[in-house]
Amino acid sequence: MTKYRIEKRRVPGVHADGTAITRTEEIRVPVLPRDWDQIAIRTVVALVLALTLVAVTWSTVSIGALLKGGVGYAAASIFDVAWAVCLILEWLARYEPQKRLFPRRLGWGLLVATMLAIGAHGALMMHSLAAAVIGGAVSLFAKVLWLGVLQHIDRDLSEDDQELVRVKKSTAYSTLALTSTRRQVAKVEQHAALELLAMEQAGYSFPAAPVVELVEPEPVRTAQTLDRAAEAVRTDSEHGTEASPRTVAALDAARADGWSVKEVWEAAMASKVASGHPVQPASAQMNGLIPAKTIHDGAAGSGDAGDERVPRQGGRLSLAAAVELLMVDAGLTDRDQLASMLPSMVGAPFKPESLDREMRKHRT
Repeated sequence: MTKYRIEKRRVPGVHADGTAITRTEEIRVPVLPRDWDQIAIRTVVALVLALTLVAVTWSTVSIGALLKGGVGYAAASIFDVAWAVCLILEWLARYEPQKRLFPRRLGWGLLVATMLAIGAHGALMMHSLAAAVIGGAVSLFAKVLWLGVLQHIDRDLSEDDQELVRVKKSTAYSTLALTSTRRQVAKVEQHAALELLAMEQAGYSFPAAPVVELVEPEPVRTAQTLDRAAEAVRTDSEHGTEASPRTVAALDAARADGWSVKEVWEAAMASKVASGHPVQPASAQMNGLIPAKTIHDGAAGSGDAGDERVPRQGGRLSLAAAVELLMVDAGLTDRDQLASMLPSMVGAPFKPESLDREMRKHRT
């Protein structure tokens, strides 16, 4: 049968004249049934705690008397205090079996030491073997009961769950460690700043810091990107096919590293000769690019530029590669001529300002 209790709560309401108000109302709230498992655990813990207090008192009196009383009683309390610390550590490690082993084993060792000391008191001071055995059993019974309680409290996790707990704790500990480190660094920096300020006020002078000019780093020309692009170009050239997406990506990576289209093509042809493949005429190698004659006629003194061309994706080049091909390799500088030739090379519409931007790069 469900039980209820009456609670008074402030709830919103509306007055007779329409004004919003809050009023007090009595509300029936269901009462949760008693958790008998929790009640049983609390009862067991209370009983074991009472027996433990008796055992601690008995062991302290016995060992204290063996140590001639006085300060000996304080020294005798160390036996049971150390065991209690191990008990608490074992409870804190209830989710980590490996961490529980050490305090549990240490607690058993301390229990044996306590029982031997109590047995020595019964045998030497009371001259009774029964007193020695029974006195030691008092601590044994009380503390073994704690073992049963902890066995019920322990939460054994699967290996995956234990690893999850370990990772979560590691992350939290790393955050805590970084926070502590940053606090220490901030304190050191603040202390150093205060020392410098004090030295300046005391009349010390410091040389001006050297002015370091920041230089824009040059593009990193790695041989790996050049070799990859040259190999891709050589493969497409040998098969007589247009440039694949892999080739275009390799060319873009080489250009980003600072390699020109001409250098990639020369490396590809050198690799082709080294592998024993004959190099075809330039017009056959260009695979649908602008004929060599057109390049030659448009660039006086440029020579046969066909051997400086590279395959393109779907028979097309990017705008940047096409402008570089015409201006750097072929020597064309007339904008109108470039604008008339680029559509057949790029194959995609481009904005006039994009062409002007690419031309400015190579003019400078």
